[in-house]
Amino acid sequence: MKAAETVGTQKTGGAAQAISYIKGLYTVEKDLREKVKEHVIALEEFLEERILRCTPIIISFHKWLEKQSEEVLPSSALGAAIKYTLNRWPTLLKYLCHAELTPDNNAAERGIRPFVMGRKNWVMCGSPEGAKTACALYSLIETAKANNLNPYSYLKTVFEKVPTLAPGDD
Repeated sequence: MKAAETVGTQKTGGAAQAISYIKGLYTVEKDLREKVKEHVIALEEFLEERILRCTPIIISFHKWLEKQSEEVLPSSALGAAIKYTLNRWPTLLKYLCHAELTPDNNAAERGIRPFVMGRKNWVMCGSPEGAKTACALYSLIETAKANNLNPYSYLKTVFEKVPTLAPGDD
């Protein structure tokens, strides 16, 4: 396979072709999620439309991956990416039928980034109990972020109200 060539400002080649399929899926996803957010369509319509619009892209992408898997060196970066994608193909397809899923795991990756970045600092927690406390705080902060809440305000409210609750109160 040839290395990617540049045509004007557009790249051509294997990776660029794969990205164009993925961009197609993201374009559909963004469009449909905006329609749901604006109450233009309901979740049932979202799923129907997602399947209708994404299926042709996915079928073409899969055919392209199969063809490329025979032409690209498996040890190359593109070959490894193709193998990875094909090995996880059934799992990828599950997102089509579940509105809460997306074509990627970017939200999860963003959620664990603080843990990955702070990993070396945890050595300084002082004790296993300190590490558990740090873990609980990170969980509260990430939960606030996931629910579009200001983490500082959320924690302030939690720390003000929790001591006043009776045992067993939510």
